[in-house]
Amino acid sequence: MSSRVFSNQLLEGARNCVLSCGGVKEGTNVLILNMINDPFNLVDETAVHALATVAQEAKANVQILWTTGMEKSWWSDIPPIVLAAMSGADIVINHTAIARPLKAVRELMFGKGVTNLRNMASTAEILSSEWARFPFELSDEITHRVGERLDRATTW
Repeated sequence: MSSRVFSNQLLEGARNCVLSCGGVKEGTNVLILNMINDPFNLVDETAVHALATVAQEAKANVQILWTTGMEKSWWSDIPPIVLAAMSGADIVINHTAIARPLKAVRELMFGKGVTNLRNMASTAEILSSEWARFPFELSDEITHRVGERLDRATTW
């Protein structure tokens, strides 16, 4: 891998994703999963390398996989090699349309405990944005409290 210099904003967004949201720590097996030339899920190498760098700084074991074969998007069958890579991870930072509705993904998540973190900040520009840098813990708490209020609601 070539030497890269990242902006402070990009690293802050990557840390928010990898450490705060993903909970990556020493020894975590991290897979960063990307589609090649997917017009619906733009991913750039700079963002991927920033995420990998942050995970490596945390002493995680990081693998990056660029793949094809899921061009039908949400409901595509997942290639066996991709499933095998996902099953060997503790967390998948997912830049593809692979999602929970697929039985194989549900089995990995709920049967094997693989965390599937669907990262929408998959370009350097978005990963550097204020949105991607908004503290995950605060966002999570807001979501939790709104959910509690909705659970108690009797009417809309």
